[in-house]
This record gives sequence, C-alpha cells and structure tokens, in this order.
Amino acid sequence: MLSQEINELLDEALATQPGNIYGADVLMRSDRTQNLTDILDKLRAVCDITIVNLPEPSKQLSKYVDLSKLNIKFLLTSPSVKEEMKRITAAAQALDGVFSFRIKHVQIIDN
Repeated sequence: MLSQEINELLDEALATQPGNIYGADVLMRSDRTQNLTDILDKLRAVCDITIVNLPEPSKQLSKYVDLSKLNIKFLLTSPSVKEEMKRITAAAQALDGVFSFRIKHVQIIDN
C-alpha cells in the first residue's frame, strides 16, 4: 500500500518536470565484500537520482571488485547536464563500497 502511494507521488512529481528527466548508462566498480543491494539503495538516495536498475548480473573483476552496469534516471536540477553529472559522480564515489562511477551515456527521457 505504502509503495503504491510512493509510486503515485513520484509519478506526479516527474510529470510536473517535463524535460528535466534524464536517463544514463553507468559502469560502477564496487567492493565485493559489501552487499550490492545495500550499495544500490544508498545510490538511490544520491542527489536527484530517482531510479537505479541493474539490467544484468555484476561481473567479478577481482577477489574484491565487482563491475556493474546500471541504468539510472535522475532529475536535472543543475544549470547544465555536465554539472549534474559531476555532482552525481562525486556523490556516488563518496559512498562506502563504491570505487568508481563512470557515466557512459546520457539521454533525455520523454514524458
């Protein structure tokens, strides 16, 4: 029930911001010793990120590092997309368990 209410509020907020919703493909290297779900939950709280999806399983790069391909959606609140990418990247890399966060492709999402 609460989840449905949250989804409705998010849909309403997103609908009132036409042209400010962007999607991005991201490569994230993270600590294998930490729960990936917990890292993704922390990422959802970063800046203006509204959605984080993991379209395929993470790949093990070494004993301690995983590589994950993510799809994120976020609201543009900075004056430019470039500034928003810098903010999101810096905030994500500051999270415990995130070694790198590289945004590969950004696109505007049509409502």
